[in-house]
Amino acid sequence: MRRGAAEDDPLPLVEAGLRTACAQVGAIGSLGGFELFRIAREHPFLRSIALPMGDPPDWRAELDVLVRAAAALDLVPRIELLVERRAGLRAALAHAGWLRTLSVPVLVIRPTEEPPTDPSALRLGRETPDDLVMATLAAQHAILGASPPSPAECASLRDCLSDGGVRTWVRLDETGRPVAAVSLLGGPPAVELAGLWTAPERRRTGLARGLANTALAHAAEAGVELVWAGAASRASEALLRGLGMVAAGTLESWERPAAWP
Repeated sequence: MRRGAAEDDPLPLVEAGLRTACAQVGAIGSLGGFELFRIAREHPFLRSIALPMGDPPDWRAELDVLVRAAAALDLVPRIELLVERRAGLRAALAHAGWLRTLSVPVLVIRPTEEPPTDPSALRLGRETPDDLVMATLAAQHAILGASPPSPAECASLRDCLSDGGVRTWVRLDETGRPVAAVSLLGGPPAVELAGLWTAPERRRTGLARGLANTALAHAAEAGVELVWAGAASRASEALLRGLGMVAAGTLESWERPAAWP
């Protein structure tokens, strides 16, 4: 199947992929219209969230159940949804005064088993030295403008790499310093292309594209039906489109204000 050919509606697969990624690291269980996932704050990509299930006639009651359960677990009530599939829930959240904290376009591709275009890509894994894992995570934090990673965050990434919940490829410069990386989250039927970054001084050199194509080829070999990604900026959207990905919907994150009665 050629890249970019989004057959039928890909959004159910995106939802399934997000649910699989969360379930690998933090499943709690079903709460009426939601599945709640408690994920350690040290996880390099995911956070505790609730994902909608089904389409109940009255989301207000389901939201009340979720809020009470989150409070009992000392979790921030947070929901992620695909706008095109959850219009009723979105309207209920807005009416109840929840805050939309994120809205990004979702792009998708059905991967094909094309040869990786970056033979220098290094996959991190169980045997990767700690200093390289830390250096990769530190570089990602710096790109995002975040604080340096803690030892606990490094340990969390190593655990994810060891159990396969995260698959990460990096490019190193001549000194062994990570200058680009990409990760896949979750497992079949769909995976997320995440953590795609390049050091500022190495941008526009094809590093990100080469690593992303390597990840897409791996996804195809693993039997993944769909790869999806959220575009956090116009530059990242342009890069994803350059890989053959096409727009499929919008992913939003909603949180209940901490001071809400």
